[in-house]
Amino acid sequence: MMIRKQNRFKRRGTAVVETAVILPIGLVFVLGVAEFSLMLMARQSVAIAAREGARAAARSGGDFGDVDAAIDRVMTNAGYAGYTFETNVNEIDYDDRRVSVRVSLPWDRFAISGDLFGGGTWNINVETTMRREGEAPRG
Repeated sequence: MMIRKQNRFKRRGTAVVETAVILPIGLVFVLGVAEFSLMLMARQSVAIAAREGARAAARSGGDFGDVDAAIDRVMTNAGYAGYTFETNVNEIDYDDRRVSVRVSLPWDRFAISGDLFGGGTWNINVETTMRREGEAPRG
């Protein structure tokens, strides 16, 4: 009996030490999963915005204002600000009827880590290209 009692007192701090070692690792893992999930959600929102912008530009008579409104609607509904976009909708000619829209969202606009992992130096970029509907522009 005496040996058992003595062994129990020797292992008294083991649980505290194990928790102190495992807890930070587990916490980093959980936060990493959350950050990755937010990144996937933001990428999907940027892809939807690029697609909607390209659809607005591909319509007959679609212009820069239509593209801006379509992208702004999607990104505002998703809760993102600070995005940028580029389009060639005003440069379409007879030979090349493809409209292209590229939307970018900086990392720090959606990440919970903020500037910890590079901040605004990483962007989510999605480009969508569609064929313009209707007749080729004249002039």
